[in-house]
Amino acid sequence: MLVQARQLPLRGLDRENGVSMVELAILMPILTVILFGILQFGLLFAGYLTIQNAAVVCVRFAALSNQNASASDLEALARDSIVPMLEPANLRPPVIDMNSTIGGVGGAKRVELTYDMPLLFPFLVPQAGGQLVFPIHATAVMR
Repeated sequence: MLVQARQLPLRGLDRENGVSMVELAILMPILTVILFGILQFGLLFAGYLTIQNAAVVCVRFAALSNQNASASDLEALARDSIVPMLEPANLRPPVIDMNSTIGGVGGAKRVELTYDMPLLFPFLVPQAGGQLVFPIHATAVMR
């Protein structure tokens, strides 16, 4: 006849109630800041790519128009180039140089665009200095 041994619960070692909630409460703010940082960086990078593309479109138009492009035409073209991604009202007036010199050779066109990108989480961008916008600069040169 087999006698089954009775297991007694060990008191004091079974007190892990709520430990996972405490771990979650400690880690959740850190993970949230990381997630929002990735989101903010992605938006800034997408804005930079859009502004860089708009600068290339403008300088290409200026190079192909043979001195017929006015500053207002290039500004309108820049505003039209950023519309799908960015708000045109935040685009500063472009800096246009129709006779720039590259490597000792003149006649190049240069367009500089600056866009004031609104920040969703300004505390995550240390270079912003507490401002609600972050300026994005793009320059394109073409002969």
